[in-house]
Amino acid sequence: MGGNRSWMYKEREGKLFSETWKQGLENFLDHAFSLPEATVDGKSHCPCTKCVCRHKRKRDEMTIHLCANGFQLGYEKWSSHGESNTLENTEQHDFAGDVDRMDEMLVDAIAGEGIFPGEEPTHAAKEFYRMLVEADTPLHEKTSQTRFSIVARLMTIKSQHNLPEACYNETMTLIHDILGDDAAKQLPENFHRSKKLVHSLAMPYVKIHACPKNCMIYYK
Repeated sequence: MGGNRSWMYKEREGKLFSETWKQGLENFLDHAFSLPEATVDGKSHCPCTKCVCRHKRKRDEMTIHLCANGFQLGYEKWSSHGESNTLENTEQHDFAGDVDRMDEMLVDAIAGEGIFPGEEPTHAAKEFYRMLVEADTPLHEKTSQTRFSIVARLMTIKSQHNLPEACYNETMTLIHDILGDDAAKQLPENFHRSKKLVHSLAMPYVKIHACPKNCMIYYK
């Protein structure tokens, strides 16, 4: 069981997940419960964000946990399910696609302004083009992550784990402290400024109310 496992995180937003994620989940469960340890008591370590492999669950229980909570971060290598802890280079947190998706969203936003190839760009379109260039500019020379990709990932984590705004702000403060003023000057200082950045790209941050009974919403 190897290959690209980006589906574990990229095919899911909060409690919304795609058919690709559902199929990946079934493949993971088939693998997990085919291991010798699972044949003893019918349980395996649950890698959801709440259990983080500390607790063992039956297949039905684990399915509910993973659908409700998602996979714990950084679990592309199934180290508690028969795989080595040593990550191969091709499977190490490859987030290069994040920037590409940012570009695509910005291009869609430009099209939404009614700007098409061959036309003289308006002031708004010129601003979007400037953002496209900025989206492709790494935060500093030792990372491939950009201002937009970092904010998008942080806001996704906040949404997935239902983190309070204060937690987001503390995390952003820590990032600023670690990177220093020069490297972090392009990053927003808090959640409010992050939302303003996202809105400026015509990509509003929308919170979807979940069912109190933890019902799931599917999308294609």
